[in-house]
Amino acid sequence: MAEGATTAPAFPAECRLVLRHDDFIMRNHRVHDVPVLPGVAFLDVVCRIAVAAGLDPAGVELRHVLFTEAVATTGGYDREIVITAGPGPGRLHLVGRSRWLDGERPFTPWRENFQAQLVTADRPEPGPPPVVPDGGVRRERSMEDMYAYTRARDISHGVPMRCTGVLRLGRAELLADLALSHPDPAEARFHLHPAKLDAATIVAYGQTDAALREPFIPLFIESFRAPRPLPGRFTVHVPRPERLAPSGELFHSDLVLYDERGRFAAELVGLACKRIREPDLVRRLLAEPGRH
Repeated sequence: MAEGATTAPAFPAECRLVLRHDDFIMRNHRVHDVPVLPGVAFLDVVCRIAVAAGLDPAGVELRHVLFTEAVATTGGYDREIVITAGPGPGRLHLVGRSRWLDGERPFTPWRENFQAQLVTADRPEPGPPPVVPDGGVRRERSMEDMYAYTRARDISHGVPMRCTGVLRLGRAELLADLALSHPDPAEARFHLHPAKLDAATIVAYGQTDAALREPFIPLFIESFRAPRPLPGRFTVHVPRPERLAPSGELFHSDLVLYDERGRFAAELVGLACKRIREPDLVRRLLAEPGRH
């Protein structure tokens, strides 16, 4: 893959937000009973920062996206999140950090949660999605079945963080026609609604049952772009089955999202997800509030 343009896009040097424990995402997305922000929600945040800064989202791309530590909350404590941008050769280096808040008072050091390279987009958009998967539809799965898999592995989604629809599997690709299970009146404030991004990562492992045996979380994305918002119904195209690493600890997938008119809306290339074999690794995310 090309390394991008020689001039880095303009971007705010710092952006601050507060993630409340009672935010609908945290109330409706739990891993081993811990409220956890889906890592891909950072992608929407970066897109919205870019738009607010006057950038055309079609002109920028994230590369080498790394989710270094999940962001969790617990009763009585929120999280302050800061995304900073620093210069690099032909790119900007973005870092997302967070710390615990007691009311409005921070009481822990910053911890890194996210990093990526922001570059000028230099690749053509993919064509429209296929009408049917390659070789016709050999199998169908409902999105409810996919959420049943995640619930059985101790990842639970409340209705506001769920999508509904059908996955159609061909010989070597998948098409999913989805919509939010519960229409969100505030969806327009998102570039890509977090429930849709989260659902897309679940769809990405819909072709290989081996990828469903244990819970997992996104770890890395080789490249991400989202030239336009994704309102209403949407389509997820997974052009090939997920690839499991020899270790069995990671799987890799690519996926493209289209809006209800069939227009290209977003692409995740080289999405790598890591198995969660030890629940305590997630529960330890809540250890710090008890230390102040």
